[in-house]
Formats: sequence, C-alpha cells, structure tokens
Amino acid sequence: MLDHSTPELQLLQRVRDEAHRFAITHHRSRRDRAMTTSLLDELPGVGPTRKRALLAHFGSPNAVVAASREELQAVPGLPAKVARELHGHLQPRWLRGVAPIAWCLVRMTRWPRTSHA
Repeated sequence: MLDHSTPELQLLQRVRDEAHRFAITHHRSRRDRAMTTSLLDELPGVGPTRKRALLAHFGSPNAVVAASREELQAVPGLPAKVARELHGHLQPRWLRGVAPIAWCLVRMTRWPRTSHA
C-alpha cells in the first residue's frame, strides 16, 4: 500500500475521481434526455416549433393522440397537409377507437424511447 501523502497515490486518486465525474455526468445527461423526451419527438414533420404549437393547443401529448383530423387542422401554424399526415400516423387503422393512454402504452412497449448508444 502507498502512503497517503505520496504523489503516486494522489495521482491515482485524481484519475479515479475524474473517471467517476465523467461517468456521473454521462449518466445524468442520459437520464435528463430520457425524462424530457415525448411521443411528439418521434412524429415525422414535427420539430420544436410545431411540437410547441401542438402542446399549446391541446395541452398534453395524449390529447394530441386523441385529436381528430379536423382538430389537428385547427392548430395554428400547422399546415393542413401535415395535420392529415399526423392524423394518419397517430391513428393507424388497427388502433382506431382505442383509448389514447392505451395507445401510448402499446407504443412504448413496441418502440422504447431509450437508445443503447
């Protein structure tokens, strides 16, 4: 064992501390990214501006999923073509009539939001 005051032990401690700091920072960034993702992030044609517009109009991602085509077309700043495409993407034929929260649960089990990168 090395004495506590030796430069060699202090170097090893600094390397260990830096490795821990790096790992903790990486873990926190992955956790924060996972906590701030939404179902709306996966929709084609929806960037940050349209995502804000949809949330401002409907209030929640579940309300966006439950929205009809006409309700989506009524969102300010969302072109009618994009609204139709969103509705087609959000309401596949086999899920029409299913409660939005159930659709979200099915979606999360089929396509996990976390990546293994």
